[in-house]
Amino acid sequence: MKKLFTILLIFVVLCSCSGYKVLTSENEGPYSKVYRMSGNFTPVDRKIVGPYGNFEINIETKVTSGDSAVSYCLIVACMVQNGFFIKEGQSLTLDIDGQQAQLTRNHAPYKQNEVIMQWHKYVVEAAWFDVDSATLKRLQNATTAEFVVTGSKGSLVGSFTKKNLENFKSYCSQHVE
Repeated sequence: MKKLFTILLIFVVLCSCSGYKVLTSENEGPYSKVYRMSGNFTPVDRKIVGPYGNFEINIETKVTSGDSAVSYCLIVACMVQNGFFIKEGQSLTLDIDGQQAQLTRNHAPYKQNEVIMQWHKYVVEAAWFDVDSATLKRLQNATTAEFVVTGSKGSLVGSFTKKNLENFKSYCSQHVE
């Protein structure tokens, strides 16, 4: 019960924030540093996510310990009534200023928790997609960007708002080489 309350509290706090945050951790497994964008909430079709559901796409930068190599991921996180269940494989498509990028869900652990709110079950999900710096640079400089995420219950389609694009620009200018 305490865990569910904590998850709910985190989502309420993140939803109330107007911007994003960068979470930093050091010495996480094989990485010397990990920078994770959090709170970049994106509007999607309410018929799929439900009245209390939400959706965010964030960036994660990982710096490898030994050779200081850098890798990047887009993190798709959502809370969807009765679950959305993001598919394996190529299940994230970005359209950045008319250029498409197909991204594949990587082998990082797929996270999933259940939350009960207003007598409805919501599933909190997070999936990681490997992305290259060139795609992130395009996103950083984009004037328009849209996305499609495929799950077992259909597709979530949306457009990044001006604020989402500003968040990407700010994060990439500090954490993407």
